[in-house]
Amino acid sequence: MDTFDYSTLVSVDIDHLRHAATRARSLLAAVTPAAIEIGGIIAEAREAIPHGQFGKWCVAALGIHRRRAQIYMNLAKLATTHGRARVEKLPLEAARHIAARSTPAGVINDVLNRVAAGDIPTSAVVKSLICEARKIATPPSADPGSEEEIGKLSGFLIDALDVPSLGRLRAFLSGASPQAIRELNRRLERSTPTELLLQNGVRTALGVSENQPQT
Repeated sequence: MDTFDYSTLVSVDIDHLRHAATRARSLLAAVTPAAIEIGGIIAEAREAIPHGQFGKWCVAALGIHRRRAQIYMNLAKLATTHGRARVEKLPLEAARHIAARSTPAGVINDVLNRVAAGDIPTSAVVKSLICEARKIATPPSADPGSEEEIGKLSGFLIDALDVPSLGRLRAFLSGASPQAIRELNRRLERSTPTELLLQNGVRTALGVSENQPQT
């Protein structure tokens, strides 16, 4: 329902704006269901794609990067697990946030219960609930090895990396020497700006402090 107060507008074709809002709402209502459907199709196709080829297939066949494909698959999984009827009522950005693998289960249940009650939360509301649940708004722990920090970083890495990459990271952490970890840290520090967030998460996950001497 359009609850905007058009009486506050001057010298504007109000009927045209109302019609535009109606058309846009009808299209928006179809966006999340379509994304869920796309995710299901991609997830099914992934099972048939040889190891190491999925990312290339996404780019060449779909015109999207693997990360975008993962978002669609997360949405499809969320719909399968928690009921498509509720998930598809969410705005796409809000659905994307709660479909992330690092989102606390309590937030997912809270959001979907609101949807069931007819209260459709916006993306901003969902992000606020997630931040509150993770206590991101509070200063970070001084101890990089704390249980809270480990939980945040592990969730971040799970979202940022695909399954093969996570496996390689686990293998590296299990057998790498301190020198190898410091070398990885140095290379992350030379990463591009778009990778800085991942850099910070990996550095802490590897147990490398900013003041740690390098050899």
